[in-house]
Order: sequence, then structure tokens, then C-alpha cells
Amino acid sequence: MTLNELSQYYKLTQYIKTLEVEITELETRAYGVGASSSDGAGGHSGGISDKTGLYAVRLVDKLDRLCKTRFECEQQRDAIYAYINITVAQDDKLIAAIMYWRFIQQKTWNEVAWRVGGNNNSDSVKKICLRYIRKKNLSQMSR
Repeated sequence: MTLNELSQYYKLTQYIKTLEVEITELETRAYGVGASSSDGAGGHSGGISDKTGLYAVRLVDKLDRLCKTRFECEQQRDAIYAYINITVAQDDKLIAAIMYWRFIQQKTWNEVAWRVGGNNNSDSVKKICLRYIRKKNLSQMSR
């Protein structure tokens, strides 16, 4: 698995957070549209379209995208988890632990170093991990 593939779960979780914020904003706008009127009369003015309807269409689109992205995110997490626990753990338990904390639990390199212990620092666990990924990818390319 490449570094980009391992990082995909993180990218998807960030995208999900973005979609959730956008959905909240759309819901706020949609529910707030009818509360005040621009003409002060409480009714519709001639040139104003159905803003609530437009927000509803956008909201449904975002909710659909959120559902699909959550599903894709779980699939990616499962693939990474399986790779770490089956392939990497056979080679080296320390690297498997490093990858778990970094790519599944999404910890910083400093937090990863603290969790795996052994007088490791953030730079050393990062180097261990990246060297392993490069070595595996090079060996797969030479086949």
C-alpha cells in the first residue's frame, strides 16, 4: 500500500467533517429563510424565488454525498486496517503499531511516538514508517 492510499482514510474523514459543516449551514439557512421577510409585509415579494426549496435541493445533494463518502470511508478504513494487521504485522509488530496509531487513529507523529514508547521520538517513528512503505513499494515494483 502506498502512502497516498494509507492517507486516504484521513482525507475522507476530513471531507466528511467539511460536508457536515456545510449541511449544518444549509439547514440553518433553510430554516431561517421564512423567519424574516425583505419587504416587511411577511409575504413573498414579486422577484424572490423559493429559497427554502433551493436550500432543500442542495441539502439533499449534500446528505447523499455524505452518505456515500461515509461508506467509502469505512471501506478504506477496513482495507487499511486489514493491511496493517495482516501484512505489516507479519513483518514487524512495531511498524504495525506505528501505522495503526498514525493511519487508523489519526494521531500526530509525536502522539504515535509516545504511544509506542521505547525512547522513540516523532522523527524516528515517522522515518521507520516511511522507510517500510518505500521498501515495500520498491519490492512490489520489482516483481
